[in-house]
Amino acid sequence: SDQAIYYQQLGGYELFTKEDTQFFNDCLAKRETVNKLIKPIFKEYIFQLKENVFNFKNIQNTYVFNKFEGQIDTGKMMEALLQKVQSLGIKILNNITVESYEDISKGVQIKTNQVEFQSKNVIFTTNGFASQLLQEEVTPARAQVLITKPIKNLHVQGTFHLDKGYYYF
Repeated sequence: SDQAIYYQQLGGYELFTKEDTQFFNDCLAKRETVNKLIKPIFKEYIFQLKENVFNFKNIQNTYVFNKFEGQIDTGKMMEALLQKVQSLGIKILNNITVESYEDISKGVQIKTNQVEFQSKNVIFTTNGFASQLLQEEVTPARAQVLITKPIKNLHVQGTFHLDKGYYYF
């Protein structure tokens, strides 16, 4: 439920650096086309322009705003997800290194550093090291997470995306 994951619909903001004027202008030029494409779903234009009301530095004076975007507490989301899948009888194995897997007639044979077993289905939910098992080109990326207690009277509310979504807060 929305309450279980602390969902809040505070809107989302696309921020563009002052140095990335070309990308900013390209996005603005495509905004009306995208709005027209998705209007039948939302019954109105989604992407609106807003001034830099939060006074972020080195950011274009205009944001692209989506009032339908929300935010969740990812810790609460994981807790709710675990409860849901466990109630369905799905087993989740953590802190196990999968060394290999092979498709077999009954599903998948999986060899780990601790045990070997068969499963009807397997979902790989790994990080940037997925290329060690899958034939996919995945490159680990460095990221930083800053966690605080809720800050009272914080005037910056919503979700914010910067550098083509690479950074978000």
